Formats: sequence, structure tokens, C-alpha cells
Amino acid sequence: MSSNVISNPDPPSPSRKKIQGAGSDLLDLTQLRSFAMALEAGSFSLAAKRLGVTQPAVSLRVRQLERRLGVRLIERVSGGMKATPAGALVRKHFSVIDSAHSALLGALEVDATEQRQTVNLGGHPTACLHFLPQLLGRLRLDQPRLAVTLASANSAECAARVLDGTLDLAIVSLPITAASLSCTVFLHDEFVVICGKDLPAIKPRITASDLHAAQLLLPERPRQSRRLIDIWLANEYGAPEPAMELGCFESIRELAAAGLGYGFVPGMSVRSAVALASVQVARLEPRLEWTWSVVTRKSVPVSPAVALVHDAIVATGAMAHAQ
Repeated sequence: MSSNVISNPDPPSPSRKKIQGAGSDLLDLTQLRSFAMALEAGSFSLAAKRLGVTQPAVSLRVRQLERRLGVRLIERVSGGMKATPAGALVRKHFSVIDSAHSALLGALEVDATEQRQTVNLGGHPTACLHFLPQLLGRLRLDQPRLAVTLASANSAECAARVLDGTLDLAIVSLPITAASLSCTVFLHDEFVVICGKDLPAIKPRITASDLHAAQLLLPERPRQSRRLIDIWLANEYGAPEPAMELGCFESIRELAAAGLGYGFVPGMSVRSAVALASVQVARLEPRLEWTWSVVTRKSVPVSPAVALVHDAIVATGAMAHAQ
């Protein structure tokens, strides 16, 4: 009587063993790390605590790795667990893989840091306060690897610092006399007159003769803005005698809002809803403009990062004109 005998084939030799499953040439680092931690800790539960996962998750990862490799990696012994011969081989090679992986991540981090580009930007205080904040905010969101440092100084100092290489580019008010600078005009900002809401309503457009007897709040001499205002006022009745001369337009705006006189300020300083809520605003007739330019040094090639900031300034100026 014959009988059917089913015999187990000899296990394949290591040279013939194939990794199981689709994508078999790839190993999962998470599974390898869980396996190595289990051996190091001596238990799945302690490995889970060190890895910040649950014990079943570690056990599953090790089983998945064994299934993928087609060999047992861990065997239980009295008081814990130890690596099988195949497991010892995997652990040896994983230490090399893990070191290479860490080295790669470190190298990429260094590369990302090196790719982070810094642009040193200078600007007139008025531009720094009223023109640049939103522009720099957009650049920070759109260009996370671009770092922009900002230095506030008067236009002449900004131009000098571009020439000596301290700044890559700067926003200045014209005129600036420097043949070594490349200037791109990006904004013709209109001066306006402001006064407090409690004062009588002012006309939408004001001439110099309308302000002949007014308490004027003007920037200090010898600022470029003051020279422009003096020329505009002198067309009607000679050099003005202001009630107050102040060091910044923010002071002029605050004093005008308090009803202490009629202040001359650049239009960019009263464009926000907050500023408009506290003052009346009138345009000047004839129009008085403050011309703004972004300057770079002609002798130095413009880097892509500097070009990006330069173009963003010009584009923002164009949007301000459109408003």
C-alpha cells in the first residue's frame, strides 16, 4: 500500500535566499531601527518606550522585517532575547546604514544652511516704517531661504554704505549724487497736508496761499524733504516760518492729529486705515512729490538674491502707484 509522503525541502542557502515581497530591494529604516532597538533594550516593551511608540508597533515592525527578509532575526532566551545568526548580520550592517543615513541628513542640513542667502538692505527711516514692512513680510513667506537684514539711515548714509559694500542695496530719496551707483526709481510719493479731525474741514486740494496763516508742522532742516516743502511754499509767499520743526514724520502726524497745526507728511505715512482715522488729509496743488529710488553699486555683479529683493521693491512701488 502506497502512501503519500510530504517532505519539507531543505531551507535555501544564504546565497540563494531572496528578500520577499514587492520592492524587495528596499528596506524600511523604521523596521530596522525598531529591530536594533529591541536587541539593545532586551525587550519589545522597553524598545517601544525608547522609540516613543507602542509595544505592539515594535513587535509588528520586527515581524514585517523578518517576513521581508525571509529569516528569523530574534529568538527569545531566558531573561530576554538575542539575535539569531541572521539577526546579528542584519544588526552589523544596520549600524553602517544608520551612520550613513545620519551623515546624509547632516550634510543636507549644512547644504540648506549654506544655500540660505542673506541680503543687506538699507533704507530711509520713512521707507523702513511705511513702505518695507509688508514687502519684507511677503518675502519671508515666499522665500524662506532668503534672509534680509535691514538698516535704517538717512539717504546719504545709505548711499555711502552701498558704495563701501556694507549694504547690498538701499532705498533712498532723490537726488543722490554718486556716479558709481545704479539707481532705479520705483515710487513718486505725493506729499499731503494733514490736520486733526477736530479742526474745520479742509479742502481736498490745498495751495500754498491756503496755508499762509496756518500753524505749520514741518520736518527739520536741512532734510531733503524740508527743502522740497520750502520750495513749494516759497512759490507763494517766501520762506515759511513753521510753528514747529520736528525730527520725524511720525511726530508731525501725532501733533497734527492732536490739533496743533497743519503737517506736511509723505502720502505713504497716511495710507493705513489707522492713520486715516485720526487726521484729515488734503492733497497739494500743485502736486509735490518725493522721489524714491533703489540703489546698488555698479561695479559689483548683482546676485540672484539681491536681484530678487530689488525687483520686489520695484514691483511694490508699482502697486503703490496703482492705488
